[in-house]
Amino acid sequence: HGPTKIKTKILILMHQREAKRTVGTGYLCPGVFANCEVVECRWVHPEGTQSSLDETATLLRMYPSLQKALGERRNGTVILYPGNDAIDLDKMIAAVSSPRSPPEHHQSIDTLLVLDGTWHETKELLRRIPQLCSLPKAALPMKLAAKADGRLMIRRCKRNANVGRFVCTLGATIAALEVLEPELAVEHRREWLGPLHKLVEIQIKMLPYRLQAQKGTQVVAEYMAAGVPIVGPLAEIPTLEKMRHSE
Repeated sequence: HGPTKIKTKILILMHQREAKRTVGTGYLCPGVFANCEVVECRWVHPEGTQSSLDETATLLRMYPSLQKALGERRNGTVILYPGNDAIDLDKMIAAVSSPRSPPEHHQSIDTLLVLDGTWHETKELLRRIPQLCSLPKAALPMKLAAKADGRLMIRRCKRNANVGRFVCTLGATIAALEVLEPELAVEHRREWLGPLHKLVEIQIKMLPYRLQAQKGTQVVAEYMAAGVPIVGPLAEIPTLEKMRHSE
């Protein structure tokens, strides 16, 4: 199957460091969704300098779709970003269709900006591209975020209290489309998740090598000597000490 045609325009704003990560899923999105584009956000100069501002202006010229989404006619553009001032996406959609909501809320969502990077890097994107700050922020409903996550957690989330809200980029985009285009999502969700399942499968196969690189050959040897099967993501493997206490 080729990329699925969707009504919503998806722009993946990828931080320059995210582009170098082997477990990133942002680059998978255009292969899954036809109306999707990756915007590689790269800067050389420090924040706050005129050279940095010039680089941001150049970035917008390089990506007309982003420039349009952030332009004067930016009604209908929303950032998928779980900040403190974010509104759950399903509630935002309900407000759009409600006759009781203010007129400014009646604009439908036609462009979704997805910030791709760590928590620190996405905050930097907001600072580097100040036009983003004036856009409404949407968060995934908790039930959908948890559903999007499931066994597809390929990088450990340090914010354990909000683990349901922190999912990989492709998983988050799929969950968002379950709200924005529910009928299409029902038909294609399994197909959309295919690349993500494959990536997780590859990560699991590479786990012994990751353990060796991150924890050292001695730790791997200790696991093997103790007969501990290495079958799950690194974040789910308990230490031997915890395993002994649980016996």
